Amino acid sequence: MRPPYALVENIGFGELATNTGLSWEWRRNEMQICPKAPEKWPDAVENDQCPDLWRSVYGRSNLEYFYKRIRGMASLRITGLFNGPARLKTGRVNGQADSVGPVKSLIPPALLPLARRVRCQIFKTLKLHSHIEYEYLGSDWDHAETHFAGKGWNVEDIPVAEKSKWTKFQAMLQGTGPLGISHESSLNSQTDIGQHNTIMTFAYVTALASRGLSAMSILDWGGGIGHYYSLAKTVLPEVTIDYHCKELPYLAMCGAELFPEQHFYSDNSCLERAYDLVLASSSLQYAKGWKDVLTDLARVSGGYLFITRTPLVETAKSFVFVQRAYTFGYNTEYLAWCLNRSAFLAETQKLGLTLIREFLVSEQPYIFRAPEQCIYRGFLFRSPINREAASEGGLR
Repeated sequence: MRPPYALVENIGFGELATNTGLSWEWRRNEMQICPKAPEKWPDAVENDQCPDLWRSVYGRSNLEYFYKRIRGMASLRITGLFNGPARLKTGRVNGQADSVGPVKSLIPPALLPLARRVRCQIFKTLKLHSHIEYEYLGSDWDHAETHFAGKGWNVEDIPVAEKSKWTKFQAMLQGTGPLGISHESSLNSQTDIGQHNTIMTFAYVTALASRGLSAMSILDWGGGIGHYYSLAKTVLPEVTIDYHCKELPYLAMCGAELFPEQHFYSDNSCLERAYDLVLASSSLQYAKGWKDVLTDLARVSGGYLFITRTPLVETAKSFVFVQRAYTFGYNTEYLAWCLNRSAFLAETQKLGLTLIREFLVSEQPYIFRAPEQCIYRGFLFRSPINREAASEGGLR
């Protein structure tokens, strides 16, 4: 039985019409690719399986349907305790209100990972799966991709959401206040210690890479609409930044509109030259062939390569998970790698990269059903290619 075309096109079914984003609710055997919609539809005839399918999803009685509705409402309440919609005002920074979730405000930072695990365990017990943001999908990307109908990162909703916050983000960079800012959030606070650590780490890396230079070139792999360009200008106001960003088409187009004097790419032509600093912040894990991407980034790094905000595990093998990014205002979901730490570092050694410093990253999401919970880390490497070659745009 095939779902209506409206569902296939608008609600999230994959091209094989096998499941929605709520993969735990709809699971069917693979079907053939949907044919084109006919110019004239035949008279509607209800399939005799429709009643059974409806009951399997929404319950076989009014009482069971009512229970599932209550269960869904409970999941919203539990999520709201941590993330909103209710908020608590905790102070003001540069005239702006700083706010956190009511429960989160009462939990010491060291206990937040445990709190996230407890929340997900509640979801598991009550079967509130529709609000689990991160979920384990196994160790095979191809298998996960085949059985997961996510929209991916190249959707119009993401640049629209980013542009809606752009003016506020730029305003928060002005002045002398702290840079505890996450552009992925609603930008209600600039005192997030974890984000402050991430940005100050970036400031250290850019300062090191620009040492002795009046101008430096940066390749930001997966750099969105150019947030790191604005941050680089903020922390290094006396250095001219030659910014290059590789992104998916919608985001690259948006970035080029905001910064027409800089360089945005939706293809791999950015890999035809070298750069003083190559940056991959929360991007390497989203590449199916992450080893190939790492090889390319090492090849064009003319001095320093900074891989950060990358999820790692110590003992488990690298695995794939899905992130449903609805809480960030992105109406999409996408696959990512959680990399085995030893395997990742072994690849960098093969490429001749020298580890200079490892950095802590505060992000530590709970991945539902994962064999091992991840930690996020950053790594700064020195590349074998010399700075002179990077300044001249040359390659090995």
